[in-house]
Amino acid sequence: MRRPSRGILVIGLTVLSFAALCLYLHGRSGEMHHMQDQIVKLQRDRLSLQSKRLDPQIFERMIPINPDVSVFIESLYECAKATGIKNHEVATVASTNGREEKSGQERMGSRGREEEIRRYVVKISFEGSYRETAEYVRLLQNIERFKRITELQVKPEKNLLKATITLEILSRERPDAA
Repeated sequence: MRRPSRGILVIGLTVLSFAALCLYLHGRSGEMHHMQDQIVKLQRDRLSLQSKRLDPQIFERMIPINPDVSVFIESLYECAKATGIKNHEVATVASTNGREEKSGQERMGSRGREEEIRRYVVKISFEGSYRETAEYVRLLQNIERFKRITELQVKPEKNLLKATITLEILSRERPDAA
């Protein structure tokens, strides 16, 4: 090898090494930006979760100590009236608690006391158009009280839908109060 070609080779290797180093550092900076974006997203998610903690007053309204089944049923009739539902009927089918039924038992601590969750099964039947039925179910879901729809049956009849909804509402019961 001649001396001038050796110098060119050294310069070429130096330029290639510098280019590889630049590419490597550029890739690392992209990874750093990606990691910083992930950190910001995680911090935002953490703040969002902290802001969504359940307020005790909201919990009291969702699962009250006093069952207030009649108040809940009254709100169902208001929903029916607002949507134009026809032949609206509501009946309380059953109520269970942890002492009567092992599978229905749920305990939770509340300020040092254990409370049992009492379940009330409510059956609703009504007739209405598709739009009225959908609006009724939407209003039912928006009632602040915690409820769980366990069964929903809808049958078309002429120009109406005939629907039956079975749902559970909950209340808390202190064992010493029962």
